[in-house]
Amino acid sequence: MKSLNVRTNDFPAIAVDPTDARHLVSDWQDSRHSAPGAGTYSVLVSDSTNGGATWSDASGGGTVLDGAAGEALSQPSVAVTGTGTTAVSFYRANPFTGTAVGLGDYSSIAASSAPGSNVVHAVWADTRNSSSAGPDEDVFMATVTP
Repeated sequence: MKSLNVRTNDFPAIAVDPTDARHLVSDWQDSRHSAPGAGTYSVLVSDSTNGGATWSDASGGGTVLDGAAGEALSQPSVAVTGTGTTAVSFYRANPFTGTAVGLGDYSSIAASSAPGSNVVHAVWADTRNSSSAGPDEDVFMATVTP
């Protein structure tokens, strides 16, 4: 199996829909959808509309986010906006070429819960500003409207 050579996080993230407190959304990285020996991860997103009593992924109804061929997705985070829109962030890495897009450690996402707002803020750290002295991890942020 190819090595991702990235830190992975096996913990789920969860968000509460500010428009409906019984609607919860969780995401996590998962290798169940990886080709045998590929060493890649997908991000799974599962919804509950009854306060967590049941989840869409339990019956195979969760959403699977896959990268392009050979890419692995890791470090997912989830938020729900003030319009009830689910937003998911993650790192994308290619274990076959040893390259990464936004390769770093942890990431997170937050959404405005103001009624009618669809603004999402993502934050992450990566080493794109490396120098001859070695990796220089910096924090980056983006604000988007999904």
